[in-house]
Amino acid sequence: MKLSSFMKRVVFGVAVSLAATRGHGQTLLDHVNFRGSERGGFGIYGASIFFGYSRSSAPIPSLGLDRSNVTYGANGSVGWQARGEDTNASILYTGTYGGANTDTALGSYGQTLSLAVSSKLAPKWTGSISASGQDNSLAQYLFQPLGLSVLSSLPTSFNDLSAALGVGQFSSAHIAAITTQQGTAYLISPIRTALLGDRVRSYSGEASLGYAYSRRLSFFVSGFVAGGQNQGSDAGTLTQNYAMPNTHGGSAGLTWSYPLSARTDVGFGLTERVAENRYQGSYTTAANAFFGRKMGTHWVLRANGGATRTQYTEQLYGGARALQGVGGASLGFKFRAQTLSANYDLSASDSYGFATGTNTSTNVAWNWHRPGSKVSMFSSFGRQKTSNTGYLSITGWQVAAGTSVSLSRETYLTAQYVYLDSASQFLSVSNGLTAHSVRVSLGWSPRRAPL
Repeated sequence: MKLSSFMKRVVFGVAVSLAATRGHGQTLLDHVNFRGSERGGFGIYGASIFFGYSRSSAPIPSLGLDRSNVTYGANGSVGWQARGEDTNASILYTGTYGGANTDTALGSYGQTLSLAVSSKLAPKWTGSISASGQDNSLAQYLFQPLGLSVLSSLPTSFNDLSAALGVGQFSSAHIAAITTQQGTAYLISPIRTALLGDRVRSYSGEASLGYAYSRRLSFFVSGFVAGGQNQGSDAGTLTQNYAMPNTHGGSAGLTWSYPLSARTDVGFGLTERVAENRYQGSYTTAANAFFGRKMGTHWVLRANGGATRTQYTEQLYGGARALQGVGGASLGFKFRAQTLSANYDLSASDSYGFATGTNTSTNVAWNWHRPGSKVSMFSSFGRQKTSNTGYLSITGWQVAAGTSVSLSRETYLTAQYVYLDSASQFLSVSNGLTAHSVRVSLGWSPRRAPL
């Protein structure tokens, strides 16, 4: 398995991972229902009504976010998917209307559209395309489940969870598709998105091509584009562009792996990456060695470490670090009623190329559901930090927790809480935001995945 594929499975929303990014009322169960459904074709994957309370504040008055509200709204998710032996495809659209009792200006319609296609083009060739676009308010970004939360909630076996974290093989092509096909391109973290203002439009996309020379050696090439901007009337040019400038780039590399045993994999990867936006252009060479092992029948561990060297073709402000160490680790646990997934990543650039420097992300997701029980609980934590770019630094964290009760086979009641704290400095300008919100939802999923 190539190293970039592992990073996209875990960091994809993970380094991003605060993973989350879209739809106010699009609950974790909607995502699990969509990803876990075995039926193809078009269908309704979730609908809900919700109400709650939110509070947000920013030290910069120009953001206009110092407010509290009782919130309410409704949402629906529809999608199409097709899975076969050689090709898997999916499209998911979510629309949400949200309002607030004391601020009618916050009443708005938000939407997200995502697609993903992966195909075996020839015996040794594979290709994939993924893209997403969203136009949402800050309140609508908060309740999007993290990528690891979806992974931890899918009804998969321990071996399939291990394969999703890069150790071992999937039990079937179908399980591989629902576990690794995220349905979106790079998920843009709320930690960064929140700094743009009260309403944000963002987009991302990626295309990749892989070649398996043998079972141990593979090559890949990919290209990406991403960006975002503030859609509110109170934001200045600075807050519109510095956190998510229009960025494009690509990467190419190879991965060699060797199974020491049925439970242990080792290998190394070499990647060349290019990224460019209005503030910075860079070429980064990364070399990584990795180790993965299933520890018994419930635990799996994967770790990697190496170094990167970056050449800057453009640096409008300051000076960025050229040589640095990189590494990371992922941990998974699955027992009868509990699933835990955790990831740490240190890299020279974030997943979408917005800033080359020192980027770290830490993410943890936990899910509890006893077979036959109508109650499930879930929680997640994410922290992201960007530094040593020469012009931009961002740090923040997000925590979420909730519980869901099945009222019938197709209806459920969910209560959730989210807290977000994000701060940044662009040149000599500081920015920051804190937000917390609680929400209760009554949902309906006619194609709900079995728990």
